[in-house]
Amino acid sequence: MGVYFSPTQATKKIVTRVADGLAASFSGQKTAVDLTMPAARLEGLRFSGDEIVVFGVPVYGGRIPLLMAEPMAKLEGNGATAIAVAVYGNRHYDDALLEIADLLTAAGFSWSPAGAFIGEHSLTATGMACPDAADLAAKPTPLLPPSSKNGGGPGQPPQIPGNRPYKEAGFSAGAACHIP
Repeated sequence: MGVYFSPTQATKKIVTRVADGLAASFSGQKTAVDLTMPAARLEGLRFSGDEIVVFGVPVYGGRIPLLMAEPMAKLEGNGATAIAVAVYGNRHYDDALLEIADLLTAAGFSWSPAGAFIGEHSLTATGMACPDAADLAAKPTPLLPPSSKNGGGPGQPPQIPGNRPYKEAGFSAGAACHIP
């Protein structure tokens, strides 16, 4: 299942690509939940232990969008496997991937890989049209696998780059994106 917040549609493209690959590998059914519009974020989402959830959000100023903290706190993982995805505008994702992983762990998800991907920047012309057809046709960017080498193991989050406490959220962490 793919769950995403995607004002520029870049996060949606990447989460869909990862979820499609998983559905094909496991002969499973793929579904999507789009949290971009405010009404979609009103109710919490509940998952079961046999689900794999690719959860993606864009990065604003090195953090997740401020408006996603409350919806993520309403998630009920119930042991479902989480794959955290951060989509950033070609600068750096700073603490955002770690922040996603921490929120998903607190919501009761088990762990699988996590990854950061370049997408269209929401406030500047950086990375316009990313990911494009060539990006999506290319071999997927490797995700950080859970292993004893990078911390964690089954059910434990991998060691993900970032800092605790997270960098201070500034204006850019809550800035609005265009919504098509």
